[in-house]
Amino acid sequence: MRTDLLLQLAHVAVCLALAWACLCRINKMSQDTTRPGIRAAYALLLTDAVAVATLPMWLPDAWGRWGSISLALGYLVVMAANSSGWKQGPPLHTRTGPGDFDDLPHNHWSGFIARGKDS
Repeated sequence: MRTDLLLQLAHVAVCLALAWACLCRINKMSQDTTRPGIRAAYALLLTDAVAVATLPMWLPDAWGRWGSISLALGYLVVMAANSSGWKQGPPLHTRTGPGDFDDLPHNHWSGFIARGKDS
C-alpha cells in the first residue's frame, strides 16, 4: 500500500476521532455549569478538527503529513488521558455558578471575597 494513502487515512481518522471526542465533551456541558471559555475552546477545537479533516476536499495538496497528524493525535491522547474526569460531567475546574468559598484556593483575595466588601 502506498505511504501517502496511509497518511491520508491516518489524517482523516485522527481528525474525526478528535472531533468525536470534542462532541462528547460538549454534550456534557451546559451554559449553567461550564465556563464560557471552556465551551468556546472545545467548540473551536471541534471546528478545527472538522476543517482539517475536510480541507483536502478543497485543496487536494493539503493532506496531513506526520507533523499535523502527530499534533492532532497529541490532542486526542490528552483528551483520552483526562476523560475520566468528564464521566460525571464537567470537572470542578471548568464549572461556573454558585459554589462554596471553602473550596477556593487560599490567597489574600479569597478571604476578602468570602467576607464580602461590607464586612
